[in-house]
Amino acid sequence: MTYRTILSIALAVGFSPIPAIGTQGTSSAVADAVKALAAARPKFRWEVHRAVVADVNCDGRLDYAIPGAAGKTYAVAVVFGPVKKGEYPTVLEFGLGDATKQDSLCSDTADLKMESLDYDPSGPLGGPLPGFRRSTTCRGLVVIDGACDSFHIFWNHDAKRLEWWRL
Repeated sequence: MTYRTILSIALAVGFSPIPAIGTQGTSSAVADAVKALAAARPKFRWEVHRAVVADVNCDGRLDYAIPGAAGKTYAVAVVFGPVKKGEYPTVLEFGLGDATKQDSLCSDTADLKMESLDYDPSGPLGGPLPGFRRSTTCRGLVVIDGACDSFHIFWNHDAKRLEWWRL
């Protein structure tokens, strides 16, 4: 997969340039996933150029997390690798700008970053986090707005899905 191929496909479907994203999957499979995401959630402005690439579900393969926004909603779409044609991304949505809600960011903007999972959240949370496994190899995602507590996204090993926590 080359950057030029991915860039051409991304521009063809109306996205900003995507960075080189590793060697897992094929450029056409990644482009198919991006197209599926755009078709499924057309109101969102997907910021493909800000994608985070990491092993999120702890299977030893790279996954692709793409932030997006629509109105007062911020979203994180994750395509689990290796990307296969016809695969639909998992999307988590969060409110924007409403400090009164636990599932909303306080400001109108946010950043998506990768974070280490080499920590124990039970201390800050006051007890164990179901499905969370400490890891030195897998990565979590964190949504940061700088105005209130961040959203920490992790793979729930018990439920086999993405979940989040925040203080």
